[in-house]
Amino acid sequence: MRKMNGIMILALVLLALTASQVLLLRARASKTEAHLVRLKDGAELSGLLLELQPARYLLQDAERCLVLKQDEIRSVDGEDLPGVPALEEAGGRKGVLSMEAFDRVHADGSLQTHYTIRNGSPVKRVLTGTSWGLAPHEFEFLGSYRVVDRFGQELPLEVTRESEQGPGRITARFPRPVLPGEPLELIAGYRLEDYVIRDDGELVYRHAGDYPENRLVTRSVLLPMNAEVLKVSPEPLYHLETEQGPLVVWRHYFAKGERLPWEVRYRL
Repeated sequence: MRKMNGIMILALVLLALTASQVLLLRARASKTEAHLVRLKDGAELSGLLLELQPARYLLQDAERCLVLKQDEIRSVDGEDLPGVPALEEAGGRKGVLSMEAFDRVHADGSLQTHYTIRNGSPVKRVLTGTSWGLAPHEFEFLGSYRVVDRFGQELPLEVTRESEQGPGRITARFPRPVLPGEPLELIAGYRLEDYVIRDDGELVYRHAGDYPENRLVTRSVLLPMNAEVLKVSPEPLYHLETEQGPLVVWRHYFAKGERLPWEVRYRL
């Protein structure tokens, strides 16, 4: 495959992430309800349907997670858009956390992760802090966990936990509050040693999901330079060969507690 420079890598990753910019998405379909969607190009798909923004929808089936404009959709459950009862009534409105993550896998098997927390629309009141959930398995990275705001200021964090083995929450306090009309933009990061699994001569990157709340996740994984990719599962949104190493990008809507392992097998 054609080699690509660092700027092109960043541009492609950002392009892949533009569909999941909002922190609170408007979900108008239940977790279990499938909708039959016919597109204007003749394709017919069935799966979970979420309204991301006005006239912009996410459609997820067993293999794909697509972002569609309203003018690409011919009908939903046999009815024309707009005004589809299934979208307006099923499940009501509920918040869905949107997360964009970038995992850099090092040759020694360690992992450096950064991810964004971003609100797609300006806040309506003064915010002095915010919070998000932690699954039990996520407590292992708290020793190296850092969060900065859009000014690069590291934020003081408070961690609470429901029980010794249960889920918890992180609360971040803003040295400089987010004012009405401004966006909420945070970047969090942590490092894990010995993250990569060794399995019968192969190296395995694996991320299972299992989030403490519903999340739309776009995750980009950059493997070490000269890594030979043997297998990627499930089918990714992008798989590119770059001058810095193979890049794999997935997108999936995870219901609370859902486990759907993303996996790359490779050799060095």
